[in-house]
Amino acid sequence: MNELAVPADSHTPEPHIHVDHQYLAIAPRPVTLLVTPEHSYHWRREVDLDNLDIVADTKMLAAMLLPQMTQIAAASRPHSLDGSRETAS
Repeated sequence: MNELAVPADSHTPEPHIHVDHQYLAIAPRPVTLLVTPEHSYHWRREVDLDNLDIVADTKMLAAMLLPQMTQIAAASRPHSLDGSRETAS
């Protein structure tokens, strides 16, 4: 989560603090939204970071987290009853 001072925008007519949340999602397959979200969001890949027009702190956090996704995904797989990792079918 990042906080930064921003000028007036379409949500607030005066300068304010913008709180930016970054989420890591591990999905087995793409999902199509059935509704339009109130606030826009974007899925990005690690190779896209250098060309994004976002604050430096956000790029830094993403650059630190994205290379760890394989380990995070492996740790999130459910365990079977014998304690071993289940595999996707």
